Amino acid sequence: MSSNLRAENRRNRRNERNEARREEINRCQNERNEARREAINRRQNERNEARREEVNRRQNERNEARREEVIRRQNERNEARREEVNRRQNERNEARREEVNRRQNERNEARREEVNRRQNERNEARRELFRRGMHCIAKNNVFIESNYLGEMNHNCQYCGAKIFLNETHFLCCHSGKVVLPPLSPYPPLMVDLLTGNHVDRALNQNFFKHIRNYNACLSFASFIATIDPPSNRGPPCFRISGQIMHRIGNLRHQQGDPPAYCQLYVYDPYTALNFRMEQNDCCIRELMELLQTIINQENPYALAFKNMAEVEDAEIRQAA
Repeated sequence: MSSNLRAENRRNRRNERNEARREEINRCQNERNEARREAINRRQNERNEARREEVNRRQNERNEARREEVIRRQNERNEARREEVNRRQNERNEARREEVNRRQNERNEARREEVNRRQNERNEARRELFRRGMHCIAKNNVFIESNYLGEMNHNCQYCGAKIFLNETHFLCCHSGKVVLPPLSPYPPLMVDLLTGNHVDRALNQNFFKHIRNYNACLSFASFIATIDPPSNRGPPCFRISGQIMHRIGNLRHQQGDPPAYCQLYVYDPYTALNFRMEQNDCCIRELMELLQTIINQENPYALAFKNMAEVEDAEIRQAA
């Protein structure tokens, strides 16, 4: 009986050990399976995350490329529109200038024809009077010998000056011995202003209205004369009695006196422009600057005064 009990106990202990081993094996197997599943899930999640990031990156790159392409095309369209607008504006401005020039030329041509017609009528009347050889002087008819030189429609063969038919070529160019350099082309801005064809009508009107102010503040010397105003009524006139003089001052202005005339040409253009505008507030600054630039570029005396000022400064520095 006791042997059977011991055998039963051994079987029970063996079964318990086997059951413990199976549980341990199952536990280890479950842990390994759980670890494998977690590793697989982690790797799968990492791959999915990497795929999502790659997809998002490519999508962002495509979107950025699309935006850049849209912006580039929009800029090209805007630039094309601006160029087209500028081209049309330039064409309209050119057409306006051509129309203004054409009308101005027509008016000038009409004026010249009218002046020539009136001049021819006066000349014809004078010739007719000379042909008749009679003048009425103090109620007495005096017959004089007519002396008609003809028209000045001949040109000197050397310099091209207009002369009368029997006039010699000595007075104009000394029979070709005196050769003057050709005149420089007239600045286009001055042509437009003096003919009234400038595209800015406000500048044109201000130039004609205050032309004496522009001329005076850009001149190199002052004008001195004895003015003899007329005593009777009549159209306004500027009458001078005696000698006309032009006075030029020192190269540098006196302390306390503002620079004027040639003294302004030794300053830099901006400072000279400010001095000129202080005394001529009725003038337009933009137009004054354009005229000042033309004189500084075209007039040799402006460059001469500038050079004299530089020479004077250099001598003062050497003397110091």
